Amino acid sequence: MEWLSIASSIFSFMTLAILGWFGKSYFPNYLKEKSKNKATKEDIKEITSLVESVKKSNSIEIEKIKSQISNFK
Repeated sequence: MEWLSIASSIFSFMTLAILGWFGKSYFPNYLKEKSKNKATKEDIKEITSLVESVKKSNSIEIEKIKSQISNFK
């Protein structure tokens, strides 16, 4: 019966060691990648907003020029 207790202790130790290694190796990298992805999404959102504002501004200017050309004819 004592061997069962020893085997259980060894199994518990091995399980904790594997979980500790996994937590130490995986989670910091996971969180680092997750934060990079979030920053990229925020950057893309900002760039998209700027591009759309330039498109709108250009579209307004083009319509003004078209109007001036049609009035000139």
